[in-house]
Amino acid sequence: MKNHYLTCLAGFLAMTTVACGNQNGKETSLTTDSAYKNHVSYIYDGVFLSDTGCCDTLSRPDDPLFASGYCIRIPVISGKHSNLKHLQNLIQSDLQKQAEYCSKKPEGNDLFVKTGFHYTVDDSLLSIVVETLTSHYLSEAVSEFCVYHYDLKNNRILTTSDLLTAWGMSQIPLLNAIAEQVTLPPDHSVPLYRSDWFETIRWNDLNKLKLYRDSLQQITVIYPVAENGIESTFIIQ
Repeated sequence: MKNHYLTCLAGFLAMTTVACGNQNGKETSLTTDSAYKNHVSYIYDGVFLSDTGCCDTLSRPDDPLFASGYCIRIPVISGKHSNLKHLQNLIQSDLQKQAEYCSKKPEGNDLFVKTGFHYTVDDSLLSIVVETLTSHYLSEAVSEFCVYHYDLKNNRILTTSDLLTAWGMSQIPLLNAIAEQVTLPPDHSVPLYRSDWFETIRWNDLNKLKLYRDSLQQITVIYPVAENGIESTFIIQ
């Protein structure tokens, strides 16, 4: 996806006001509540994480339990390290479609889109997990994820392979755990994930695997569901 950014995203990068702090290892969520708009967190030496977006929703007149419209919150990373700009460019490129909802009025009353994120700082490793939930009226909601990892101490974006190295973890036990645990009960012989996805991360490109570690040090794997390709999550034990 090519980079061309919305004014609301680009302009927000200039903000440097600190609103609050975050302790290392604590998982923090910047919600889609309008009260958190333009929230800025100091997360590391000279590094700030904030959010930008919009929230424009309306309840259906025939079903007030369903709200249509958009509620978008997109992470904005900034600071003194030059490579943070590359990370922010990647985030903006990946989430361009979500950001564009903020430049138009909701169409109809059958669609609801919500984008939010949370982050963890484990020692000097930053992980940002963005989830976009899309729901059509009377249909099951679906989710898609973007995950970003950054070494705050050494100022570089991390691939999945880099992250496992930083964790001191081998990919073989992890892949074996995915194969053994992300399965359909009760007999656990049928995988929940798409087989071509697993073959890709196992033999061709481990960096296609999206995962993160939460504040409890649990590893969460994001995988495409076998039956429809929709993304879901699973905590590896």
